[in-house]
Amino acid sequence: MSRKDLEDSLNFIHNCRRSHDRIPWKSQVTVDFETGRVDGETVNISLGGAYIVFSGNAAPGDILKIELPIPGVENCHLNAEVRWFLPHRDNKTGCGLKFLNITDSMLKALANITNNSELRDI
Repeated sequence: MSRKDLEDSLNFIHNCRRSHDRIPWKSQVTVDFETGRVDGETVNISLGGAYIVFSGNAAPGDILKIELPIPGVENCHLNAEVRWFLPHRDNKTGCGLKFLNITDSMLKALANITNNSELRDI
């Protein structure tokens, strides 16, 4: 991660106008890389994306393959674009993701999560 990448991410965050409101939502997430899989955690989620933290690195424009347990959806595998990132301690990265290949059933399940506070801390 270069200083310019970090500055670009911070500028994106500052200027960002989200299409969907994000709500706090903690859940395990798995990120698949060419070198293997790493576990992480969601921090928040919306109909269009999520903020996740995981061990490793990513940069804006990277496409991540993620597995996200969404209630009501079996085998929820998504591609997501890294829109911005923030480095964390212990070689972890926080990434703002945009979901790319969301299905109707995933969208309905996400709509249920964002409207049902009982499902937020799964």
